[in-house]
Amino acid sequence: MPRTRILRVPSPCLVVMVGPAGSGKSSFCRRSFRPAEIVSTDACRLLLAGDEADQGESPGAFLLAHRMAEQRLGRGLLTVFDATSVEPRARRALVALSARRHVPAIAIVLDLPVETCVANDRRRARRVGRAVIVDQARRLARGLPRLRSEGFAAVHIVRGRSTSSATSTAAPTSSSGFSSGSATAGRRPAPRSATPGDGGPCSSATSWTADLTSCGRRASSCA
Repeated sequence: MPRTRILRVPSPCLVVMVGPAGSGKSSFCRRSFRPAEIVSTDACRLLLAGDEADQGESPGAFLLAHRMAEQRLGRGLLTVFDATSVEPRARRALVALSARRHVPAIAIVLDLPVETCVANDRRRARRVGRAVIVDQARRLARGLPRLRSEGFAAVHIVRGRSTSSATSTAAPTSSSGFSSGSATAGRRPAPRSATPGDGGPCSSATSWTADLTSCGRRASSCA
Protein backbone atom coordinates (compact mmCIF):
# COMPACT_ATOMS: atom_id res chain seq x y z
CA MET A 1 0.00 0.00 0.00
CA PRO A 2 1.34 3.47 -0.87
CA ARG A 3 2.67 5.47 2.01
CA THR A 4 0.92 8.78 2.59
CA ARG A 5 2.65 12.03 3.45
CA ILE A 6 0.96 15.29 4.35
CA LEU A 7 2.64 18.47 3.14
CA ARG A 8 1.37 21.78 4.46
CA VAL A 9 2.23 24.67 2.18
CA PRO A 10 1.60 28.15 3.61
CA SER A 11 0.22 30.80 1.33
CA PRO A 12 1.92 33.04 0.50
CA CYS A 13 5.30 31.35 0.49
CA LEU A 14 8.13 30.52 -1.86
CA VAL A 15 8.23 26.82 -2.71
CA VAL A 16 11.73 25.89 -3.87
CA MET A 17 11.89 22.69 -5.89
CA VAL A 18 15.20 20.85 -5.45
CA GLY A 19 16.43 17.86 -7.43
CA PRO A 20 18.48 16.68 -10.39
CA ALA A 21 17.22 16.83 -13.93
CA GLY A 22 14.78 13.99 -14.54
CA SER A 23 13.60 13.79 -10.93
CA GLY A 24 10.13 15.06 -11.83
CA LYS A 25 10.14 18.61 -10.49
CA SER A 26 8.31 20.18 -13.40
CA SER A 27 5.70 17.41 -13.51
CA PHE A 28 5.03 17.94 -9.82
CA CYS A 29 4.73 21.68 -10.32
CA ARG A 30 2.40 21.46 -13.31
CA ARG A 31 0.02 19.06 -11.63
CA SER A 32 0.03 20.56 -8.15
CA PHE A 33 -0.06 24.30 -8.77
CA ARG A 34 -1.69 26.77 -11.09
CA PRO A 35 0.44 27.66 -14.13
CA ALA A 36 0.68 31.29 -12.99
CA GLU A 37 2.17 30.19 -9.65
CA ILE A 38 5.15 28.46 -11.29
CA VAL A 39 8.31 30.40 -12.12
CA SER A 40 10.43 28.12 -14.31
CA THR A 41 13.97 28.90 -15.41
CA ASP A 42 13.39 26.74 -18.50
CA ALA A 43 10.40 28.90 -19.41
CA CYS A 44 12.50 32.01 -18.89
CA ARG A 45 15.16 30.65 -21.28
CA LEU A 46 12.41 30.04 -23.80
CA LEU A 47 11.18 33.62 -23.42
CA LEU A 48 14.66 35.13 -23.77
CA ALA A 49 16.27 32.84 -26.34
CA GLY A 50 13.44 30.94 -27.99
CA ASP A 51 14.91 27.68 -26.67
CA GLU A 52 14.51 26.39 -23.11
CA ALA A 53 17.64 24.27 -23.55
CA ASP A 54 19.88 27.25 -24.39
CA GLN A 55 22.27 27.15 -21.42
CA GLY A 56 24.05 30.22 -22.74
CA GLU A 57 21.01 32.23 -21.69
CA SER A 58 21.02 30.83 -18.14
CA PRO A 59 22.30 34.01 -16.41
CA GLY A 60 19.57 36.11 -17.96
CA ALA A 61 16.96 33.41 -17.35
CA PHE A 62 17.78 33.19 -13.65
CA LEU A 63 17.79 36.97 -13.31
CA LEU A 64 14.35 37.12 -14.91
CA ALA A 65 13.05 34.21 -12.80
CA HIS A 66 14.24 35.84 -9.57
CA ARG A 67 12.62 39.14 -10.53
CA MET A 68 9.35 37.41 -11.36
CA ALA A 69 9.38 35.45 -8.10
CA GLU A 70 10.10 38.54 -6.01
CA GLN A 71 7.38 40.54 -7.74
CA ARG A 72 4.84 37.78 -7.04
CA LEU A 73 5.87 37.43 -3.41
CA GLY A 74 5.66 41.18 -3.01
CA ARG A 75 2.01 40.92 -4.03
CA GLY A 76 1.40 38.17 -1.48
CA LEU A 77 1.12 35.38 -4.05
CA LEU A 78 2.13 31.75 -3.62
CA THR A 79 5.17 31.20 -5.86
CA VAL A 80 6.89 27.98 -6.91
CA PHE A 81 10.48 28.19 -8.19
CA ASP A 82 11.12 25.37 -10.65
CA ALA A 83 14.86 24.79 -11.12
CA THR A 84 17.37 22.15 -10.02
CA SER A 85 18.62 24.27 -7.06
CA VAL A 86 21.18 21.59 -6.14
CA GLU A 87 23.82 24.22 -5.33
CA PRO A 88 23.75 25.85 -1.87
CA ARG A 89 24.38 29.31 -3.34
CA ALA A 90 21.31 28.95 -5.57
CA ARG A 91 19.16 28.05 -2.57
CA ARG A 92 20.64 30.81 -0.42
CA ALA A 93 19.65 33.39 -3.02
CA LEU A 94 16.07 32.14 -2.97
CA VAL A 95 15.87 32.04 0.83
CA ALA A 96 17.18 35.62 0.90
CA LEU A 97 14.59 36.61 -1.70
CA SER A 98 11.76 35.20 0.42
CA ALA A 99 13.14 36.90 3.54
CA ARG A 100 13.13 40.28 1.77
CA ARG A 101 9.43 39.78 1.11
CA HIS A 102 8.78 38.46 4.64
CA VAL A 103 7.38 35.09 3.54
CA PRO A 104 8.65 31.58 4.37
CA ALA A 105 10.67 29.49 1.93
CA ILE A 106 9.68 25.83 1.73
CA ALA A 107 11.99 23.26 0.10
CA ILE A 108 10.56 20.22 -1.66
CA VAL A 109 13.43 17.86 -2.50
CA LEU A 110 13.02 15.03 -5.00
CA ASP A 111 15.97 12.80 -4.09
CA LEU A 112 15.44 9.95 -6.53
CA PRO A 113 18.10 7.42 -7.56
CA VAL A 114 20.30 8.46 -10.46
CA GLU A 115 19.05 5.57 -12.59
CA THR A 116 15.46 6.72 -12.18
CA CYS A 117 16.40 10.25 -13.21
CA VAL A 118 18.39 8.99 -16.20
CA ALA A 119 15.48 6.79 -17.31
CA ASN A 120 13.09 9.74 -17.03
CA ASP A 121 15.55 11.93 -18.94
CA ARG A 122 15.68 9.42 -21.81
CA ARG A 123 11.93 9.70 -22.25
CA ARG A 124 12.11 13.47 -22.77
CA ALA A 125 12.60 15.29 -26.03
CA ARG A 126 15.14 17.59 -24.36
CA ARG A 127 17.79 15.46 -22.67
CA VAL A 128 20.63 16.54 -20.43
CA GLY A 129 22.41 13.19 -20.26
CA ARG A 130 23.76 10.87 -17.58
CA ALA A 131 26.94 12.85 -16.82
CA VAL A 132 25.01 16.00 -15.95
CA ILE A 133 22.49 14.10 -13.81
CA VAL A 134 25.25 12.24 -11.93
CA ASP A 135 27.00 15.54 -11.20
CA GLN A 136 23.77 17.18 -10.01
CA ALA A 137 22.94 14.18 -7.80
CA ARG A 138 26.37 14.36 -6.18
CA ARG A 139 25.98 18.07 -5.50
CA LEU A 140 22.57 17.46 -3.97
CA ALA A 141 23.91 14.62 -1.79
CA ARG A 142 26.66 16.87 -0.45
CA GLY A 143 24.19 19.59 0.47
CA LEU A 144 21.36 17.51 1.92
CA PRO A 145 22.82 17.13 5.44
CA ARG A 146 22.93 20.93 5.78
CA LEU A 147 19.73 21.77 3.94
CA ARG A 148 17.66 22.24 7.08
CA SER A 149 20.11 24.87 8.35
CA GLU A 150 19.89 27.05 5.24
CA GLY A 151 16.90 29.05 6.46
CA PHE A 152 13.96 27.12 5.04
CA ALA A 153 10.80 27.17 7.14
CA ALA A 154 10.25 23.51 6.25
CA VAL A 155 12.09 20.89 4.20
CA HIS A 156 10.23 17.97 2.63
CA ILE A 157 12.44 15.19 1.21
CA VAL A 158 11.00 12.48 -1.03
CA ARG A 159 13.07 9.39 -1.74
CA GLY A 160 12.33 6.17 -3.60
CA ARG A 161 12.61 4.25 -6.85
CA SER A 162 9.05 4.29 -8.11
CA THR A 163 7.30 7.28 -9.63
CA SER A 164 3.84 6.15 -8.60
CA SER A 165 4.02 4.46 -5.22
CA ALA A 166 3.42 7.34 -2.81
CA THR A 167 0.63 9.85 -2.29
CA SER A 168 0.84 13.27 -0.69
CA THR A 169 -1.62 15.96 0.25
CA ALA A 170 -0.64 19.63 0.50
CA ALA A 171 -2.94 22.13 2.16
CA PRO A 172 -2.03 25.83 2.02
CA THR A 173 -2.34 27.50 5.40
CA SER A 174 -1.63 30.88 6.90
CA SER A 175 2.07 31.66 6.88
CA SER A 176 1.87 33.27 10.31
CA GLY A 177 3.26 30.17 12.02
CA PHE A 178 6.38 30.05 9.90
CA SER A 179 9.74 31.72 10.35
CA SER A 180 12.19 32.11 7.49
CA GLY A 181 15.05 31.87 9.95
CA SER A 182 14.38 28.29 11.04
CA ALA A 183 14.44 25.05 9.11
CA THR A 184 11.72 23.51 11.26
CA ALA A 185 9.73 26.42 12.64
CA GLY A 186 5.98 26.28 12.01
CA ARG A 187 5.90 22.61 11.00
CA ARG A 188 2.47 21.47 12.05
CA PRO A 189 1.55 17.93 13.06
CA ALA A 190 -0.01 15.70 10.44
CA PRO A 191 -3.79 15.19 10.48
CA ARG A 192 -5.08 12.06 12.20
CA SER A 193 -5.66 10.41 8.83
CA ALA A 194 -1.98 10.53 7.95
CA THR A 195 0.11 7.38 7.88
CA PRO A 196 2.10 7.11 11.13
CA GLY A 197 5.67 8.24 10.77
CA ASP A 198 5.08 10.28 7.64
CA GLY A 199 6.99 13.27 9.01
CA GLY A 200 10.30 11.97 7.66
CA PRO A 201 11.61 11.15 4.19
CA CYS A 202 9.24 9.02 2.18
CA SER A 203 10.59 5.55 1.51
CA SER A 204 8.89 5.13 -1.86
CA ALA A 205 8.29 8.15 -4.07
CA THR A 206 6.73 10.06 -5.98
CA SER A 207 3.05 10.25 -6.94
CA TRP A 208 1.41 13.27 -5.36
CA THR A 209 -2.13 14.42 -4.73
CA ALA A 210 -2.41 18.08 -3.81
CA ASP A 211 -5.57 19.12 -1.99
CA LEU A 212 -5.33 22.90 -2.11
CA THR A 213 -8.40 23.48 0.01
CA SER A 214 -7.89 27.12 0.95
CA CYS A 215 -7.76 27.99 -2.73
CA GLY A 216 -10.79 25.89 -3.58
CA ARG A 217 -8.95 23.59 -5.99
CA ARG A 218 -7.67 20.05 -6.21
CA ALA A 219 -4.95 18.55 -8.38
CA SER A 220 -2.77 15.46 -8.59
CA SER A 221 0.83 15.03 -9.63
CA CYS A 222 3.27 12.31 -10.58
CA ALA A 223 6.92 13.28 -10.37
